[in-house]
Amino acid sequence: MILQYITKTRPTVDVPFFEDSEEGKTRSDAIIQLAADHPELVDSRVTDPIPATGLTWSGTWTFVGWIELKEFMQLAYNIDPTLRTVRAKYVMQHDQEMLVETQELGTETRNVQLHITSAQVVRYDGSILTAADISNL
Repeated sequence: MILQYITKTRPTVDVPFFEDSEEGKTRSDAIIQLAADHPELVDSRVTDPIPATGLTWSGTWTFVGWIELKEFMQLAYNIDPTLRTVRAKYVMQHDQEMLVETQELGTETRNVQLHITSAQVVRYDGSILTAADISNL
């Protein structure tokens, strides 16, 4: 089993997290439905209440294995190829932060899959995209 931890923070509650915004909710709901449609890939999903009411929100998805996580990520990309870029722009523009980490069940180490701040996006492979890079996408 592979655990995927998602942690979002924001400076105030005045601006919703992307997934709670008008555009983001529709897109997020589609990904959640995709998970429900593929229990052979996604074992479970546990989150703080939606929509978020505090400055921090977290959730944990459990995938059957690494192959299943990669397959789910590809399916998610196929149904919404611009989601990742649009979400990164939103997070950056609103001075929020999003951290996605993965951990193999039974191990202690979490690995950064994605870390978005107002200044940059750090990806799982260590590559960094600046705010300028993202704005050009």
